[in-house]
Amino acid sequence: KKYIRVDSAGVSEDGEFYFKIKPKEIGFYMLKLSKNNFITLLIDKGENIEVSGDARQLIKTYTVNGSSGSELILELDNYLQHNYLKVDSLGKIFQASKNKDNFTAIKASLDSSYKEIFMDQKNFLKKFIDKNISSLACIVAIYQRFGQEPLFSLSDDEDFAVATLGFLESGKGFLGVARVRGRDEKGILVDETGEPIIAIDEDR
Repeated sequence: KKYIRVDSAGVSEDGEFYFKIKPKEIGFYMLKLSKNNFITLLIDKGENIEVSGDARQLIKTYTVNGSSGSELILELDNYLQHNYLKVDSLGKIFQASKNKDNFTAIKASLDSSYKEIFMDQKNFLKKFIDKNISSLACIVAIYQRFGQEPLFSLSDDEDFAVATLGFLESGKGFLGVARVRGRDEKGILVDETGEPIIAIDEDR
């Protein structure tokens, strides 16, 4: 992935910083403090945004106001962190149980609990997408990973039909999103009306 630096700012002694950018259209921006300490914002033109949090672990502590798209990204981040805490608890039980006689049974129970947490995260994303179908935040939702594992398989027809989005494109860029119904007889993804999900201008 290639990122373009838009601006940078120093942080004052009391932890405050300030940017002034004027995006021409809605888009994704990364607020980055270090290589592994950053958050994603979905910023639209005309928004005045306030972000706060612990600079040492921004993704786990940040709040955002003044940007509806960024608030949706925060909702996604918060639920993911909520379920990561559950997985951390399973990991602690796993480590504490390694030398127990019934470790095999404990591990099977932990594996089952992990699958339940994974499905809870996936079901949350499905509901999120249904509720916010017109928002670009859904792009983040469908590509979200749980650890190293993607929550949706983009090659799985059921995932497409139930919970993913297609991207409508043109030579001028992004136009919007649409619910995917499935594939037609030629294997092409189609929306709820049966139209091809990818629309590209001929002169692109």
